[in-house]
Amino acid sequence: MNNLIWSYGDTKLDRQGRTIYFIEYANQTDSKGNQIELWEPEDIFLARSPNHLKSVKYFLSILYYCCVYLVVAYIVLSVSVHFFDSISDDGLINTFKQILEGCGPGCRVMR
Repeated sequence: MNNLIWSYGDTKLDRQGRTIYFIEYANQTDSKGNQIELWEPEDIFLARSPNHLKSVKYFLSILYYCCVYLVVAYIVLSVSVHFFDSISDDGLINTFKQILEGCGPGCRVMR
């Protein structure tokens, strides 16, 4: 069994001394039970690589914006739950009275 595990983009030299890039493992195995490795020459790999990197960057940007939206939604929901929880069965008028009473001596209320 082959103990070396390759990752996408790892390089090695082929028999002619050219750089080749690892792509993935095939689903099939060879006669010794090793998974078959799929490699590409440098020119083909480099032609494909920007598209692969663009898709990874696109995925990460979507993930970032989803996290930002979740944080904003959490903040909005927790503030609104706190606000609506403070409005109990006493009603909205009593809540506003409590707010006005709690604003301190420097607070001016128009009557």
